[in-house]
Amino acid sequence: MTPEVGNTEWFAVQVRARWEQSTSQILSGKGYEILLATYESGRKWGGRVRVIEAPLFPSYLFCRFDVWKRLPILVTPGVVGIVSRGRVPIAVEQSEISAIQAMTSGPAFYRGPM
Repeated sequence: MTPEVGNTEWFAVQVRARWEQSTSQILSGKGYEILLATYESGRKWGGRVRVIEAPLFPSYLFCRFDVWKRLPILVTPGVVGIVSRGRVPIAVEQSEISAIQAMTSGPAFYRGPM
């Protein structure tokens, strides 16, 4: 079952802590367009600094789907819910998604060791 592209919008999806990568892979496997914004961060482990990819928005990712066909999103492992006002999911504007894509698609920005 692949989602239709006709009447889709971007929505922020809340996921379990540290499940961003695996949930985005599952949703991509279901045929949805996903945006998981990440950045490189230096972490100290065992006296060494290692560079890891960390989510820019922890516990959130962006998914493009038809709001009336959201059940496959909600039953995906790791998904907590869709960002909503009351019970109505709020679409993220395309300009915001484009800005996030532009920021994360360029040269990787690095935040040094903490």
